[in-house]
Amino acid sequence: MKAKQATLFLLSCSLSLVASAQTHRYIDISADHSTMVNSGTNILSNGINYTFGIKNDVGGYVFYPTIVKSNSLPGHESCFRFFMSAHPGTTTPGEKMLVNLVKVGDPFVPAWGREKTIGFDVMLGSHYQAQSQHMQLSEWWQGSPYGPPLEMLLIPGTTQWAIGIENNANNTQQGSSPEILLPGSTLKRGQWYHFAISVTPNYSGNGKVQVWLDGKLVMNNSSYPIGYNPASGVGIRPGKPMDTFDVEVGMYRAANPNVVEIYFDDMRWGDTYEDVK
Repeated sequence: MKAKQATLFLLSCSLSLVASAQTHRYIDISADHSTMVNSGTNILSNGINYTFGIKNDVGGYVFYPTIVKSNSLPGHESCFRFFMSAHPGTTTPGEKMLVNLVKVGDPFVPAWGREKTIGFDVMLGSHYQAQSQHMQLSEWWQGSPYGPPLEMLLIPGTTQWAIGIENNANNTQQGSSPEILLPGSTLKRGQWYHFAISVTPNYSGNGKVQVWLDGKLVMNNSSYPIGYNPASGVGIRPGKPMDTFDVEVGMYRAANPNVVEIYFDDMRWGDTYEDVK
């Protein structure tokens, strides 16, 4: 009898642990064949509308993502293609097409001192050209006009990814290169990669960022605060940062004379790496 009770207790604990973790958001075209892009509005997937963060200061250089079958992830039927054409100027504040995977008002937005994790598959297309300024692939955003407290980007002139961090002591204007840069490896065009980025934001002490690349932990850093104190402004900028974050995936650059072609699939949002791997 005691053995049975012990077994039931262990099973109960196991189920409790499984239930405590959760994949809150999941955009996968192959898993949901009804996924569609409504230009100018949103991506509809698994019954959820994901709005776009759009900026195109001149016009005609930023395009809505399209669903394509070519170049899709092995074993998948299709994926998203993001594209920006060559821009003759370099002086506009920025051009972007970002998918708002998580935004203020969602019940599972990031909170101070608590781990949240984003996962996605990404491939640089054959037409991708290294940008003259940093090229953003994902961001945790705390409101304008502040630079994102955490972002994944490609280092200017290369296809090398990096994590950028900002806080009250180290910060830039929105659209500028981050003050703290943690470099990763170089990405090859035409090759799919799976990234998982786990972040524990903390503005009063050191936060934590971990990055898994194709299932391998390649970054584990807890040396810097991540995020701005929402109770105070930063420098001479107007307003105060948000008390939480929007989390976005896509492409964001300064106007640039080079082409951007990036493919995305399996965008996930969860509590831990296990939820998005």
